[in-house]
Amino acid sequence: MQGDGAKMRTPKILTAVALVASTLTAGLIGSSTATAASTEVPWCNPTTPIAPCIQSATVDTGAGATDIRTMSGWEVQALADSGSGSNEIRVALMRDSSYQLGSDTLDDTVVVKVLTGSLIPRVVTGKAKDTEVVRAGSGSAQEVTVTGKPVVVSGYCDQSVWPWTCTEFEETTLQEGERYEFDGYFDFQVSDYGTWDDATQRAAFYGMNYFTNVVATSIPPEITDDPATGNPMLLIRMANSHFRQDGTTVVKGRGELRIPNAFLKEVYGIPDPSTMSGTSLTPSLSGSGPGTVTSAQEPGDKAMLVTYDNVEFSARQLRIRTGQITPTRPTQVSAWRTSARRGFVDFEPSDARGAKVTGYAGRCEAVRGDHVVTGSSDNIVRFTGLRKGVAYDCKVRAKSEAGPSKWSEVARMGAKVVDVS
Repeated sequence: MQGDGAKMRTPKILTAVALVASTLTAGLIGSSTATAASTEVPWCNPTTPIAPCIQSATVDTGAGATDIRTMSGWEVQALADSGSGSNEIRVALMRDSSYQLGSDTLDDTVVVKVLTGSLIPRVVTGKAKDTEVVRAGSGSAQEVTVTGKPVVVSGYCDQSVWPWTCTEFEETTLQEGERYEFDGYFDFQVSDYGTWDDATQRAAFYGMNYFTNVVATSIPPEITDDPATGNPMLLIRMANSHFRQDGTTVVKGRGELRIPNAFLKEVYGIPDPSTMSGTSLTPSLSGSGPGTVTSAQEPGDKAMLVTYDNVEFSARQLRIRTGQITPTRPTQVSAWRTSARRGFVDFEPSDARGAKVTGYAGRCEAVRGDHVVTGSSDNIVRFTGLRKGVAYDCKVRAKSEAGPSKWSEVARMGAKVVDVS
């Protein structure tokens, strides 16, 4: 729920994003995903690189990073695609001509750097874990570096109708050469998200990342209305076979979503996302079964990170709603009378939680009678007009663009003058 007095702006567009959910049958870069507009992305020329191109790709098995081009049987596949309305670059690792890298790679760290040129790397999504995405450059010299570890991807899903259905493995359903489980898989897709019509919102997507091991999922997340409040929220649909190919090992879904501050401000209407905390968003999983979901501010305060883990399927949804964005209440309140008619209230400041604190308001009520005085300030709240010899109960609260915080606990201002010099 929103905090007391919170206000949310309605975004210009509330229609859901068209799903670009990748169902793995022969890998993301397989022929089934290529279009007539797809072109192969080469390795960069070391002296005169022409984007788009692959600048570098390494694998660290624990003994240091090794150039993938020197590793026997390893290769990087990459395609540039402009046929879907968005400009995209799709990258996947292969080993011995297969997208299955092997279970021995699950703890390896993969780093791939791609020069995207004039393609703005707004949204980066893929199949990996423990990921980090670094964007650099500008104009016609942009680049993106993706770091992560391979994941186990298991299952096959029908995404023609929601809820998506993911059948368990049966040998009779597998065709020769097909494999619906990848023990060690790593891919990602870089998109300028050109299909999004609203230019301001499209720009706000810059910096959004989403990585998972779930076979069928919303990529990127959908923007929709929260039916409970009417406010915008992000929705991730996901589905997976319950078991791995052995028929007994349960699939554990994991996902890592980075929501940049610009998106939180433009779409969620949060005034100052850099001051958000873990309770500023309230992500939740639909349906029953194991699974946890958490949110936290990214180090550096540039985005919120939402992570779900140990999720069992088959079809579930992750809803990311606005939580408490009004400031926390002031604490450690104390009140002092400095003269017969003047006094002040001191306190520990509020945490902003997404709405910048613009000041503090105070209220003192006479212990006997109905006399009330008020005051405001950026820090210590001072009061005038007190009645001589009358004690007051005082409290303060923070002010912000999203509304005020809750009132603090009450502090007694005595009837006698206290020397605080």
